[in-house]
Amino acid sequence: MSTVAKRGRRGWTIFGRDPSRSIRTRHFPGMVDILAHGSQTVLPPTPHPDTGQLYHWIGAATLLSKPATVLPVVGPDIADQIAAALSPWLIKAPCTAPTRPTMRACELSQYDESRRPTLQPRN
Repeated sequence: MSTVAKRGRRGWTIFGRDPSRSIRTRHFPGMVDILAHGSQTVLPPTPHPDTGQLYHWIGAATLLSKPATVLPVVGPDIADQIAAALSPWLIKAPCTAPTRPTMRACELSQYDESRRPTLQPRN
């Protein structure tokens, strides 16, 4: 079986199938996107709207030459497997900043009007 894949501006797309329809779209920014039921992708030989370069198939197999029934089955845990493999490069969730104590108005120093600078007109 040969892999059906295409290449575009953002990189490679490898096609598989999910008979269970349990896989959901998931993004690993800058690395991998899993596009699932309800998502779409651009197919070759469409030109990219910004660059004009054509999307193209990688290898001889295309979605036109291979029926969907011969695409590899992708397991429902594919996103977890990819996340585990990419974990050293994934951005960790930011830590929440500690909350600042709130101050009551009586705790704030009063503005001292006598120290306010006065503006002098220019001559």
